[in-house]
Amino acid sequence: MYRQLTTCRALISAMTLGLGTAHAAEVVIEPDNYLGNVSNVAPGATLSAFRRSAAGSYQFTPALSIPGGSWSPTGNRVFGHSLIGTSDRAELWDNLNGAYECEQSGFCFDDFRAFRVDFDVPTTNVGVLTTFHGWESPDPMELAAFNSDGERLLRCWVMGVHNGVLQSGVLPAPRYLDASGEATGPVCGTVIVKKNCGTFGPGAHNCDYVVSLKVIRRQSDIAYVMVAGPLFSNTFAAVDKLTYNYIPLGH
Repeated sequence: MYRQLTTCRALISAMTLGLGTAHAAEVVIEPDNYLGNVSNVAPGATLSAFRRSAAGSYQFTPALSIPGGSWSPTGNRVFGHSLIGTSDRAELWDNLNGAYECEQSGFCFDDFRAFRVDFDVPTTNVGVLTTFHGWESPDPMELAAFNSDGERLLRCWVMGVHNGVLQSGVLPAPRYLDASGEATGPVCGTVIVKKNCGTFGPGAHNCDYVVSLKVIRRQSDIAYVMVAGPLFSNTFAAVDKLTYNYIPLGH
């Protein structure tokens, strides 16, 4: 029921914009509207968990809507994946660097779990929400965009809640990484909500931060995106509320 209603709304929005002239409409996939597999719930995109396979290569498994608890940026559910092992966490997305290395070179040594979206037709912009859960989230989060050749086009990056953030109570806005991997580019998102300060863990500035990350291109050349913490064994940060421009085939 949830799936049919949300897909219909997305299609209605596209028709309302008049695809004959606009050729695009914004689609929003909110995990709170679904249960279980969300790989193909809306037009123009396939959602998956991109991860290391047991054979030492990579594989695609279904993206899921799962309970997120206090990690949920909106509502109560987030994007997740099936579990591998007793220490795995379904809402944990980590080691984007390892996912990139594995896809590019075939060297897939460490486990990785990246939330991935592949588009039927390359698009112009993609966004997600994440939550940093205070001192439990010291590592960064990244949304990376790729073209159809697998070349990395943009990297929207936000730092984690390290000691400087715990002392100041300020989490800097996400920024694009430059060619050397430094966060010196334009702002590519915002800290939407700061909440629950001092209610858990040490210090009055130990807060939850809900953050938006977005990649935007002038031309329609984003063939897919991946989202995760860039580091191996990243601490917990959820992925929620995917938005993208839907461009139908033939336009």
